[in-house]
Amino acid sequence: MITLQEHLNELDRMVTNHASVAEIRSQASFIAREVAVLEADYASLAETHAKLRATNADFDKQFSDMKAEFERKILEMKARDKQELSNWLTQKAKDQAEFRKRHTLNHNS
Repeated sequence: MITLQEHLNELDRMVTNHASVAEIRSQASFIAREVAVLEADYASLAETHAKLRATNADFDKQFSDMKAEFERKILEMKARDKQELSNWLTQKAKDQAEFRKRHTLNHNS
């Protein structure tokens, strides 16, 4: 496939070699059509790119929101675990004190 630059070089050769006006016009017309196609492709790509950026921004916001929610839940779980551990340790200390109380000889009797 010949590139647009190669078509422009061919047009330049035609002009330099004094090709007929019809041949030069035909080549110029072909180049104009190719440029129009490229412009349309560019516009389409620019639109698609803009949509992808918007979608990416939405995903970034959703990810950020989910991350914040997970971090909040982790903090809640840590706080709950800490409280449960504290309650368990307190209960064990009470149980141990009660055990000592029941099994210690009463020397005051």
